[in-house]
Amino acid sequence: MSRVNVGVNPKYLADQHLVAESVEITMIIGSLKANNFLIKSAIPTDFKLGKGHMNFFKKKITYLYNRLKEVNKEMINRGFNPGTNIQLQDIPEEFKNDWQPSQVDSNIIRNRICEKIVKKKNKFCRYYKENLDNNKLTKLIKNGELYFV
Repeated sequence: MSRVNVGVNPKYLADQHLVAESVEITMIIGSLKANNFLIKSAIPTDFKLGKGHMNFFKKKITYLYNRLKEVNKEMINRGFNPGTNIQLQDIPEEFKNDWQPSQVDSNIIRNRICEKIVKKKNKFCRYYKENLDNNKLTKLIKNGELYFV
């Protein structure tokens, strides 16, 4: 499973969400390369979680490239050293489409992130390498403005 936190400004994500997203975005590219850029099942027309969620992004690599740049920029702001990138020159043109998430798209992922935070046994998440109360973090995520990637 690869999670792309669409429409959520990376500055609102917990440290672990940033690190995971940075790695998981590149898993989509890895899947494409491993299958010689053959997509074996249907590409959903709308963003969703669950079955098909990775395929949704397989022809939106420019979006993933831009999202990863923003995620990695925020990781650097927090003192992390991201080791992930996307080499667009390695991607066939037909896969290099952009996309812009809607508020509806972003709310799907925001709700999922907040559900998982609330279910955690630990009452704090790491945010800028400090403990932040889970309730404060969920408010940041839920109430943050729609972000362009």
